[in-house]
Amino acid sequence: ALRHRDFRLYWLGFVSAVSGMQIFIVAQAWLIFDLTGSALDLGLLGLARAAPAVVLGLAGGVIADKIDQRRLIMVTSTITGALYAVMATLTVIGIVEVWHILAITFLVAAVQAVDQPSRSAIFPHLIDRRDLTRAVGMNSTIHPGTRIYGPIIAGLMIDFIGAPRFGAGIAIYVAGFTYLIFTYMMYRVRV
Repeated sequence: ALRHRDFRLYWLGFVSAVSGMQIFIVAQAWLIFDLTGSALDLGLLGLARAAPAVVLGLAGGVIADKIDQRRLIMVTSTITGALYAVMATLTVIGIVEVWHILAITFLVAAVQAVDQPSRSAIFPHLIDRRDLTRAVGMNSTIHPGTRIYGPIIAGLMIDFIGAPRFGAGIAIYVAGFTYLIFTYMMYRVRV
């Protein structure tokens, strides 16, 4: 499947973005726990991540069907990267609070409720039908694969780059950068 240029660009960008998402998940959870030590606040973080997907999931699918999916992915990836940069900056300068993390997580989840259906809808248009099964298989490996190394990368940055909160901020910057890579890759894709 990777011999198809456009699918290869999409897939590499998608791997980058999902890796960033895994880094962000660990960093934001670590920040919440570091700030409060509260299991309840960790639960609220899960709610902030899940609620937009439940409420906006259907609308996201409709939007993905009505708008140019390539451009929509570029916009949503750029917005996600920008939201990560805001949170990273708040963290690095030392003023991050729990409500910042919850609000940004909620906004990222709302953006991704539109982004995810777009990704699912676009990739079959980037590859010949005879290689579609292989492409589906490759896409299916991204989330489980990045769950292996994304959290490790986040943990290493939190532990070894300056003070732990500073390291968490750097990890979130890296996560935001991965979404900009995805935006660039989608810019190069021709559907």
